[in-house]
Amino acid sequence: MALINYIGVYNFDNIFELTKDEMLELKDYMRMNSDSEYITRLLGVYIPNECKDQVIKELEPKLYGIRLDKIKECKNFILICPEIIQEFCIENYREFEKCGIEDIFELYTIIFDNVLAHEIGHGVFAYINDADNESKANYFASLTFDGTFDRIIKIMTDIQKGSYKNPKLIDDCIEDIVEKVYKIK
Repeated sequence: MALINYIGVYNFDNIFELTKDEMLELKDYMRMNSDSEYITRLLGVYIPNECKDQVIKELEPKLYGIRLDKIKECKNFILICPEIIQEFCIENYREFEKCGIEDIFELYTIIFDNVLAHEIGHGVFAYINDADNESKANYFASLTFDGTFDRIIKIMTDIQKGSYKNPKLIDDCIEDIVEKVYKIK
């Protein structure tokens, strides 16, 4: 399992930050590739090579020049939006206070790191494409931070709804993880 994690971490070429306006251009892509109601608040997204052309087409009205050229050079990449993450933190701060979060900046830092680890998790588990993609990505975020932010991941998934519900976390039964996350029987 550790080898799968290690190799999978290299399953993307780059990470790009987008503005809120740029990220909102991806609504059609997300509508076609997600059952989540949360698509209007996309915090981050892993883009596999087979979806790259569609995403680039949607980004072209807002993104141009060197940034767009760099994205076009990639096969698999991650898009993340600090602005939408910040809005998410401001709107949902009260939900996270019970986790010992003392201010919005601390929450922002944790959420940003978790979103990034989650999207990297999509790259790690890209070899398995099934209905549990979000659970696998959440498992990778849980694993990355050694379970430290599992309560925060649970709260985030409750807020996000849809396929984000019921995340797999490192404290879950190991047999469950082996079978449902890694698909090893």
